[in-house]
Amino acid sequence: MSDILQRIMFGLHWAGFLALIWIVFIFALAFLTQPLNEVLQMLTNSLDPGHSNGLMYLAIFHYPVKWVLTGNKSFFPWRN
Repeated sequence: MSDILQRIMFGLHWAGFLALIWIVFIFALAFLTQPLNEVLQMLTNSLDPGHSNGLMYLAIFHYPVKWVLTGNKSFFPWRN
């Protein structure tokens, strides 16, 4: 059971890490191309559960969930 949980958490960690990279890229691009108030509105909307598609939550909460369930403290998925 522990091996299955570790594999699931490894997949979740990769998905969350890639989501985090995507979110950082999107917001960096938004900061360069849009006014600050629109970027802040976009950030607020992405954290609102009614408007969110879950990508922001995956990017934020993938590491704490992995750490609590497996005890692995490495932030990068390719390190153990």
